[in-house]
Amino acid sequence: FLPHLLKTIIAKIVYSISIVSSSIYCYHASGLLREAWVKDMVDVRSIDMPQWILFGPMPICFLFVAIEFARFLVGVDDMYSQTILEREGV
Repeated sequence: FLPHLLKTIIAKIVYSISIVSSSIYCYHASGLLREAWVKDMVDVRSIDMPQWILFGPMPICFLFVAIEFARFLVGVDDMYSQTILEREGV
């Protein structure tokens, strides 16, 4: 419902905030992974397993999220350009 220029500006602000927050989560998840690796921590639930296995995918996934928002920030497309019906191929 917003004018195109205002919508673009707000989208760029949202992308920037998302990049920063994803990068912060990636940094902290890397710290958790490093700490679990160095201290050789074990997660005890139904089975005993190294805790670094739980934290391993987190920094990678948050890095991919930051890259995706960076792609939207510098790219010609954006997350809000399509309607739901266009995304489903209708």
